[in-house]
Amino acid sequence: MPYLKLHEGFNQLLHICREFHDMWPSVTFRILGRQVPDSDHVKTVICNFQATPNKGREYSQTSITAPLVMEGTVGFQEFLSLISAWSNGESGTLGDVVLECPDIHQVDFDQSVLEDGLYNPLLTDLPTFQSKYRFHRISGGGNDQDSDVETQVYELCRDLEQLPDEWMMEYLGVRVTPGVRPYLHMIFPICVGINTSYDKELRQCQVKLAYRRPMSKNDFWVRMSSGRWQASLPSYSFQDEQQADGWHCSSFEYPLPSDDDPDRVNVWVGRLPQSRSFEWSTTIAMEKPRTPVQVRQDFLRVWYDYAGQQIAKHAQRQEPGTRGKSGNVSEQLEILVSNVFSAMGFSVFFGGTILKTPGIDLVAFDSAESNVYVISVTVSNDLDKKLRTFLPALHDLETALHGWLIRPVMVSLESTKAFLHNDFVNAQQAGVVLLSEEDLEPLSLEYPDLDAFRKHLVREFDTLKMLTGNNTGTYVPIKL
Repeated sequence: MPYLKLHEGFNQLLHICREFHDMWPSVTFRILGRQVPDSDHVKTVICNFQATPNKGREYSQTSITAPLVMEGTVGFQEFLSLISAWSNGESGTLGDVVLECPDIHQVDFDQSVLEDGLYNPLLTDLPTFQSKYRFHRISGGGNDQDSDVETQVYELCRDLEQLPDEWMMEYLGVRVTPGVRPYLHMIFPICVGINTSYDKELRQCQVKLAYRRPMSKNDFWVRMSSGRWQASLPSYSFQDEQQADGWHCSSFEYPLPSDDDPDRVNVWVGRLPQSRSFEWSTTIAMEKPRTPVQVRQDFLRVWYDYAGQQIAKHAQRQEPGTRGKSGNVSEQLEILVSNVFSAMGFSVFFGGTILKTPGIDLVAFDSAESNVYVISVTVSNDLDKKLRTFLPALHDLETALHGWLIRPVMVSLESTKAFLHNDFVNAQQAGVVLLSEEDLEPLSLEYPDLDAFRKHLVREFDTLKMLTGNNTGTYVPIKL
């Protein structure tokens, strides 16, 4: 969506807020500013607001005086009055403080942003559902640094022995670029959530949809399938409607076909009049006996969910300019590969950027087949440079791995198209299997397919064996 002028963004926000005013009784905020000389006004430098369906205790307090940091929770109508004033370029009141309109010229207004796409963490927790929230978001920044506030922030960080970005996250809940510049961030959760259950005796799935006014059950549709999403799937309506604690709940029951015995059923929910794309989704896992192997493999997804991370993002190439936002991409890939081989039942020794093991990032022992996978991970396509450090490292470990069939692997987030033909030839001649972004696709699924990944890895080595064992002498693997 194109950038909007500040007053245009606020006007769009006011329209949505007035339409959905019953959805958010409270708004939580964190503000960084400074007192305007010879005035009772406060210059707004950084402001972070989150609307919430929870009716919280209303308060407003000054957490720090230099720099001036305020936090609290106000009623939704008081927040609307502030935005109405700001939309006209005027100062507004929040609690007992008069806040000047932020010095920001343009903003980005996003609708229906998935929770995983938020820039900043939530200021206050939301009721939990199996599905993830979507949000309206307005955000923007200014160019002019506030040197006075910046000096106060840096002096305080020095006293607290904190980095400025760490302090910003702890006290304001924002991730911002270096320097103290005007910044606006407001999010409004679309209060819709899905919970599901499965009755083994009746072989029946139940979907419960929770939502807040002004929405009603007639605004939604649901589609279900044991396979992938398709817009052509039959659409169903929700039945009945109950109310509790400001939320309304409707349900839909889906009997499994007699000839269908899936491991899981996928659920998609959307809003009318849009009928060909969904906004919320979850999965119903069928209650079947799980083997220790299945528990171990399923735990990979549980572990990343517990960390608030998405496996798919760690298994896919990121666009230039985005690599620093969620940590070091190389480290993330090293850890993912290590966790994947652990989930497949291998004994893994991890080195990587932590131990700084030269040329090799991890070694995975497959006791069942007496294979040992010696693995180097990279986020680039400089395969020739990697091989020059990888191959000597293999020689260094030859004696220590005596008795095991060594299977060298190089893993890259780059696409196959990013490599030259000679890259593959050189890797094959060295007896090394190269896995590119496309080879990691089974790990990018909502439920990572470890069996498919392992079979693909075995096939790659079978193919390599065929190529290097032909009679033409085209490929000659380096002896370890």
